[in-house]
This record gives sequence, C-alpha cells and structure tokens, in this order.
Amino acid sequence: MTDAGPAAPPPASVGANEHVDTITENATQKLFMHILVKGLQAGSLLGCAIALPLAVRHYVFRKAAGSYIPSALAVVERSAGVGTLLSGGLGVYKVWGTPLDEEGIRERVYKLHYNQGQKRTDYFSLVGMLAGGAASAVLIAPRTALGGACVGAAAGVLAHVATSQESKKPSQMIEELKS
Repeated sequence: MTDAGPAAPPPASVGANEHVDTITENATQKLFMHILVKGLQAGSLLGCAIALPLAVRHYVFRKAAGSYIPSALAVVERSAGVGTLLSGGLGVYKVWGTPLDEEGIRERVYKLHYNQGQKRTDYFSLVGMLAGGAASAVLIAPRTALGGACVGAAAGVLAHVATSQESKKPSQMIEELKS
C-alpha cells in the first residue's frame, strides 16, 4: 500500500546517535500507533467495499430516500472499529509476544519515520477523515460523523494510491520477484 524508500541519513548538524534517539523515542508506542492506524485504514477500506453494494441494493429495491446513507456509514464505522481492534491484537502480539527486541522496534520506527510513501498515505487518510467526518456531520447528521470519517480515511488511502507517482505496476513487481 505504501512505498518503502531508503532511510535518509541524519542531518550533518546533528550527531547520528542523538538524531536516532530523538526519532525512536517511545518507539514501542509509535510502532503500536502505526499498527492501529493501519488497522483503521484497512477496516475502513473493507467497510466501504461491503457498504457500497449494500447501499446500492437498499436504494434500488427500497427506494427510501436517504435512509440508506446512515446505515452504510454505520457499516463502515463498525468495519473500521473491527479492523482497528484486530490490528491492535496483532500489534500486541507482534510487539510483546514475539522475540522482537527493543532494537528491532527502534529500527522499524526509524524506517517508518523516513518512509515518504507511508507519511503520504497517513496524511491523505487524515485529511480524508477530517473532511469526511465534517461533511457527514453537517450534511447528514452529527451522529454519522464517525462513519463519515472512516469513509474519508478510505477515500484518502485510495486518493494516495491513485495519485502516487512511485507506485509499481504489477509487471514491475513480478520482475522484481524473478530476480
């Protein structure tokens, strides 16, 4: 979903150890938050994939004007919640249930810090969440804000993927696997 770029070296004005220590401060919490955000994004995407056909079916067969939108948003909201909870459980296992040591966690956080594709995905998702939540609360009903935010998160991830210049085509990925 995101592009894994090489880690950039620390600025020359800052000592390498001091720079790494600043980035990897509270590494376990940063890694766990990253895992939760990815769960929310994945759950939102899955929820949209489930809710869209249900909303279309509801609209086509019941012809109830507007009543399908809050229901669809509720499906996405639940899916995002389930995705976040599942990723949280997997994150607890990954961070505390495996032989991943503190150095491994710090290294992963350092790589995440410099991964521009990851940062871009999270930025698009955050902007989408804010816009989706606000639009849903204002245009539909305040109680739908969370579902709207989840739809916005999914839309942000899709916008990132659609506009990313660094995305590899399937043929490029296959060629990489062969070599």
